[in-house]
Amino acid sequence: MRKVWISVITYNNPHILNGCIQSLFNSDLVTSGKYSWYIEIINNHSNFYLKPEFASKVTVHHQTLRPDWDYVGYFTRDCNSALVRGFKNLNKPVNDQVIILQDDVIVKPDFMEKLVQRHSSGIDFIMSGIGDALNSFLPNAVKKIGLYDERFHTGFHEGDYILRAIHSLGSRCSIGDIAHGRVWNKTDNGSFYTSNNGGDDIFPNAANPSNTMRAESDLVFCPPFTQEQMNNVGKRHGVVNHHYLWKLKWGEHTPFYNWDANFMENIIPTLKSNIPSFMVYPYFERHVENMFDGNPIYRCDCGRCLRAGHMGLLNDDGVMD
Repeated sequence: MRKVWISVITYNNPHILNGCIQSLFNSDLVTSGKYSWYIEIINNHSNFYLKPEFASKVTVHHQTLRPDWDYVGYFTRDCNSALVRGFKNLNKPVNDQVIILQDDVIVKPDFMEKLVQRHSSGIDFIMSGIGDALNSFLPNAVKKIGLYDERFHTGFHEGDYILRAIHSLGSRCSIGDIAHGRVWNKTDNGSFYTSNNGGDDIFPNAANPSNTMRAESDLVFCPPFTQEQMNNVGKRHGVVNHHYLWKLKWGEHTPFYNWDANFMENIIPTLKSNIPSFMVYPYFERHVENMFDGNPIYRCDCGRCLRAGHMGLLNDDGVMD
C-alpha cells in the first residue's frame, strides 16, 4: 500500500483551511482505500479553527514560537519540515510520497490517482495550481534538488525551487504555474482565468466575487483570495529583501516569472548559483546528491560536522558515530 504524507500549511484562514481538509477526505486519498495516509496541519501562530469532525483524523502543529503578525509565517521552513519528517531518510524513506498543500487549495476527487499515474510515468516532482499551491515529491526529487532555501522565507522561494528542479531533474519534473508564466513539461490541464463565479459557492467570503482570477487544473481548484487574504498580502514583510537575494543568487537579469521558451530551454540549464547554500539539516541533507562535488545549484560550504554528514559519519538520528 502506497504511503502518503500530506502537510497543509496555514496562516489566519480557518474557514478556507476547513474547505481544504474536507476536500482531502472527500478525495480518493481516503475514499479509495488504496493509500496509507497521514495528514498534518502546520499552523503559523494564527487565528485557527478546525472542525470537530477532523480533530481525531489529522495532526496539528502550532508554530507558537514565531511572531504572529507576519504574513504566512516561515513558509520555506515549514516545507522543509514537511519533507524532512515525511521522508526522514532519503536513502530509506519512510513514506513513498510527500505532498505539500497551501490552505486555499481544493483537491479534486481523483487527484491522487492522477498524481500516482504521473509519478509512475517518470515524474519525480509535480507543481500544480497558482505558484506552489500543490507540490508532490518522490524521494528522488529531493535527492536531486535538495531542500528549500530558507533565506527566502516567504516569496521568491518557489521560483528558486523551480529553477533548481528544472536544472536538476529536467523531464522528471512537471511545473504547471500558468499564473506566473512558469510552465515546464506540464502534465495537467491547468488554466488561469477571470470568472464571474469567484468561487463563492465554495468559499463565501471571496473578495470581489463578480470578477476575480482563479486557477484550476485536473488536480486542484484554487479559488480567488478572500478579503482577509488580501489584507494579509498587504502586510507581507521581506519581499524587497527577497528580491535582492534573488538578484544576488541568480543574477541581475534573471526574471522571477514570465519565463519564455528560450529561457526555460536554453538559459536555465546553464544557470549557476552565485552564492553558496548551507546545509541546515545534516542528518537529512547528507543524502542530497553532489552536494559537495560540483553541484552548481546546491553547492555547499560547510565545516567539519556538516562534511561528516556528507561522508556518512552521522547516523540516521543525526548523531556523530
